[in-house]
Amino acid sequence: MTARISPFLHDGSRAPTRAPKVDLSVVAEQRRRASVRAGVLTGLGVFIVMFIMLASYTMIIGQQRNLDSLNRQIATEQHNAQDLNAQIAQLQSPVRVTSDAAALLGMVPAPTPVYLEPRADDDQRAAEIPAATAATR
Repeated sequence: MTARISPFLHDGSRAPTRAPKVDLSVVAEQRRRASVRAGVLTGLGVFIVMFIMLASYTMIIGQQRNLDSLNRQIATEQHNAQDLNAQIAQLQSPVRVTSDAAALLGMVPAPTPVYLEPRADDDQRAAEIPAATAATR
């Protein structure tokens, strides 16, 4: 235990008291430093948030540019497909086929179609074996 020193001496007179040594500083200076730190941290935070937003917008714009390019390619290819379908229809038309057959291959259209009509005894004659094949057996 520590002994407590009485403020009075034994003879009844009072001893001079010393104030404890305290480091004093100006409060306004500490507040100013704290506010400067808070301002710097706030500014840094705002800068980081703005930088992240800028980076994300840059990525979005880049992706949109890619999508626009792909959409243009799709539109071009759809137009090409329509042109090719029109060419196919033109090349397959009967008028063109007959004109090319006549011009390039020398083919001529048949004068009148000949229709074959079956006779009543065709079935019986189809079942018979011809004489030439029967002799070779």
